[in-house]
Amino acid sequence: MARRRRLGRARFPETPGGCFGHFSDIQATGFRTLSPGQRVDLTWEAPGFEQDGYAYRAVSIVPRPA
Repeated sequence: MARRRRLGRARFPETPGGCFGHFSDIQATGFRTLSPGQRVDLTWEAPGFEQDGYAYRAVSIVPRPA
């Protein structure tokens, strides 16, 4: 997720085509941001409609420790 965009896409085998994520889905204190390639635990849903062009959207994004 880009620092200036506040939204992004995660790629997982369980979410073909990507998963929409918003910075508010990141479970962290302070400024919530992720780096490209950073590992996370993702909880997602398939809402039955496209969210910003994606069939899946994040419910919770938990950054893994480095």
